[in-house]
Amino acid sequence: LVPLLPLLPNGFSLTTTLTVAGLLEGWRTEWLPVAYTPRHGRSRFRPVRDTLRLLLSLLRAVAYFAPLRLFLPAAAATGLAAAAFLAWDVAVERNLTDKTVLTVLTTLEILLLGFLADLVARAVRRGGHTGS
Repeated sequence: LVPLLPLLPNGFSLTTTLTVAGLLEGWRTEWLPVAYTPRHGRSRFRPVRDTLRLLLSLLRAVAYFAPLRLFLPAAAATGLAAAAFLAWDVAVERNLTDKTVLTVLTTLEILLLGFLADLVARAVRRGGHTGS
């Protein structure tokens, strides 16, 4: 757990982030029921703000431990769009449009950025030196 300490947020999403990090690292997890006493008073939970913070924490954890899980679906989606644009250009336009070229380039950029993020994440987790 010590290597994960810098990643852990201050707040209620600590347990969620720790669980996601453990799952992404391949740790064995168990779901145990917890007995608790009902709270009294007003909740400080704000649905929109706290949900956005939770999603951001989850994205950070996934980006740190398994960046390709973020980038590959995005590259696949833009790649499918590029293929559809290319099919349309060939069948209807009879010309390669700027939109198709930009979508193909965007797909390649997302894919290469994902590979780079994965490389950096692996180096950081192994204690490798990544900067000056």
